[in-house]
Amino acid sequence: MKYIIMILAAVALIVGCSSSAKYSQTKSHTFERGALVGSWHSNGKRYNRGNLQIQEIRKEQFFQNGQLLSSKWFRFKDRAGRDLGEYYITKLFRWQRRGNRVIAKFNRCSVGVVKGLRASNLGYAKLQQQCKHSLRFKGKTTLKRLKFITSKDISLGGVNYHKE
Repeated sequence: MKYIIMILAAVALIVGCSSSAKYSQTKSHTFERGALVGSWHSNGKRYNRGNLQIQEIRKEQFFQNGQLLSSKWFRFKDRAGRDLGEYYITKLFRWQRRGNRVIAKFNRCSVGVVKGLRASNLGYAKLQQQCKHSLRFKGKTTLKRLKFITSKDISLGGVNYHKE
């Protein structure tokens, strides 16, 4: 009796494994080494600070030669919607990709004004000081987690970017 049950179980296992059921494979996105190279931009986020409305837009440019240009633009408006100006900060890195991480070493930064600033409390002077201070940390390493959503969308450091 014991042998009959073992033989039936073995036959059921063989028949079950050799059935003609078709299994669908999920598409895995494989991206070549140069998939990250190019310009990526975020849709931007809006937030309020005091009586200011701030729109922050980010752009990451990965170059084939191993340089990364990371930029942020800050647009300011008052509560009534009047334009108070716009400025940016740009940082230059050396980058390389290891698995699902981007390793970037800081090189330099710069700050500039796009539209004339019409208020004194916008934080431009403070950002200039931070940029000058950060030059002391040349060579500091930053790790950002990378996830390809599609070939045109990525998540880098928790921020979603779209390829231009």
